[in-house]
Amino acid sequence: MAFKHILCPVDFSDYSQVAVDALPGLVDRDVGRITLLHVVEVPVSYGGEFPAEFTRDLDQQAAKLLDRWAAQLATKVGRVETKLRVGHPANQILDALDVDPSIDLVVIGSHGRSGIKRMLLGSVAEKVSRHAPCPVFLARATPARGA
Repeated sequence: MAFKHILCPVDFSDYSQVAVDALPGLVDRDVGRITLLHVVEVPVSYGGEFPAEFTRDLDQQAAKLLDRWAAQLATKVGRVETKLRVGHPANQILDALDVDPSIDLVVIGSHGRSGIKRMLLGSVAEKVSRHAPCPVFLARATPARGA
């Protein structure tokens, strides 16, 4: 089954690359489109606010990386758009799904953490998969043999 509009949140990690690599086999090549979404999560500052140029630099760096990933993906699938948001990743992903009901699949990389690691670190993929109004494809890297 091919999907018409896929949202693929990326954090530029190897896990996100696995998700992006899965996209060509999932999108409808004739009418499909892919939206790569990156959420900039501004760190908490306990000594006051970060300078405006700090946030601006984060946005610019993320936008450049996002454009690079989109250009590479577009050579394989055609129509790729990008979105950049600021906030908590899971909340921003779910908000993007609420704003655009045409999204019929989310493809997201997963670290595959379980137990105490997942509790301590949280799981964006888990929260999205539990609350998304559409199917969610969790892309996980296969560990190297012997690792």
